[in-house]
Amino acid sequence: RVDHELRRNILLNATLGYSVNEYEGSALGVKERDDDIYQYGVGVKYLFNRNLYLDASYRYSERDSNIAGGDYDVDSVFVSLGARI
Repeated sequence: RVDHELRRNILLNATLGYSVNEYEGSALGVKERDDDIYQYGVGVKYLFNRNLYLDASYRYSERDSNIAGGDYDVDSVFVSLGARI
């Protein structure tokens, strides 16, 4: 994750990730499974004042699996309004 303060009240961020999940097979005939997961995202936080902010971000996630039907890709958008006490 990388954060950058564009202005005093505008914060930018970017994320990048990769993970490997390995699952063992079982005696019941379930075969071994290996997944590669790639993720990236960007976001911005706007600070109205010291206590109130608006946060918006986008995230993309993709899984490559060695089993049929195990691949997927997901686009996610998040928006939140927050307050600090």
